[in-house]
Amino acid sequence: MTGSKIASAKKLLADGTPPADVTKDLGVSTPTLYRWVPPQRQ
Repeated sequence: MTGSKIASAKKLLADGTPPADVTKDLGVSTPTLYRWVPPQRQ
């Protein structure tokens, strides 16, 4: 994950984009996404 991908992932998730769509858009797996951008607890 590059810095720009991490920033994009954080923005997409904050905007309410489902994680599955974020991984598809960025071309990474779900475990990779959560390794770099841990899920937020509510």
